[in-house]
Amino acid sequence: MTTKHFILKGRVQGVGMRYFIREEARKKTLSGYVKNMSDGTVFVGVCGPNDQLNQFKQIILEQSPGMVETIEETAASSNDYPQPFEIHL
Repeated sequence: MTTKHFILKGRVQGVGMRYFIREEARKKTLSGYVKNMSDGTVFVGVCGPNDQLNQFKQIILEQSPGMVETIEETAASSNDYPQPFEIHL
């Protein structure tokens, strides 16, 4: 299992992004959560097989509501994320 953190930048808040991400993550049975940040970005902490995470990232870039300009990706050490995937407020 691989754990990654994504920071989504662009027009990503107020467009249904968190709900879209939650549903796509649940389709792939990924664990983790998504959260709006105070700086206007969206944070995604996600854990699953590496190939699934790469597909998940592409779906966010190509099919999500709003307009994702960039996704900053970092590897994370923890894999203690909620299952099923959640929205954090």
